[in-house]
Formats: sequence, structure tokens, C-alpha cells
Amino acid sequence: MYDKVYGRLLRCMSPFHHKVLRFNYDLPLEQLKEILKTIVEIIDQSYNLDIICKSQDRLEYDGRACKGYKELTLSELKTIFDDEQLLYNFGNEHAWMKVGLFSEKLDWYLRIFIEDEKNLSRLEPKIGNVEVYACDDVIAKIAKQLEDQTVGHMLIEGAKKYIEEIYI
Repeated sequence: MYDKVYGRLLRCMSPFHHKVLRFNYDLPLEQLKEILKTIVEIIDQSYNLDIICKSQDRLEYDGRACKGYKELTLSELKTIFDDEQLLYNFGNEHAWMKVGLFSEKLDWYLRIFIEDEKNLSRLEPKIGNVEVYACDDVIAKIAKQLEDQTVGHMLIEGAKKYIEEIYI
């Protein structure tokens, strides 16, 4: 997790004092791709994305923050979310680490986890998961759009409570 994002998390500042939308279990990448496209579309409508920042999210790995991030355009991100293999490569740079996406204003945060295929049997599909931290009205818009799109168990809960469960 980028150090400025990490600082907001520790101080329970936006977007970590709002809600988190997540799934209770991992989803096939084919489904996750579509979910990510919907999420980014709504985030773009709500926050007018120009540059998207990407960093390693080490929260559950070793809890350390990182100093740098890579900038992506919305077009680059959409290209990644259009292709299952690109998504796998994008989200699986390091086993057990998530990828964090955020804006320079730090008003939303997206955590993506892609399971390393080494941990799956030959017959299992590639899988992953996502968490979205944003203000309540954006989370509500995302949830409404995803209701018809997913068969997974979608959860919305207080971000602080969830972070305490997984990290503190």
C-alpha cells in the first residue's frame, strides 16, 4: 500500500472511514473482469478519472507501506480489464500481495487480488477478488449495478470494522 494511502488507513480517513464493498469468496477471472469494468466505470463517473495510481498492497502480506506507485491512464486500465491474461499478470506480480489502485486525491481505493495459478489445481479456473473503498453513495451505485451481474456473495460493511478484522 502506498505510504500516503497507508497513512489514511491508519488514521481512518477517507476513503477508509466509509464503506467497503467486497465479495465473501474468490470469483473466476472471467466474472471478475466484468465486475472491475463496472466498478471503474462508476468510479470514473463519480470522480472523473484521469490518472490512476497503482501500487503493491502489502497490508495482509507484511503490513508495510511502499514509497512508490505507477501511473496508468483510464484507457490502459480498461485494456487490462478486457483481457483475462492481462488481468492475471496485472494482479499477480507477487504471490499473496494485492494491487492497490487509487487517485491522486485519495478519495477512493480499490484492492485487487489474483490467486497465483500455482495454488490452483489444473481444473480450477483462475480466480481473484476485489475490495472497493469509497463514499457511501458511490458504493451504493456500484452495488446496484453489480446485483444483476454477479452470482457471488457481495458484502457491504463499514471499512474500519473490516480493516480491523483483516489487519489490526
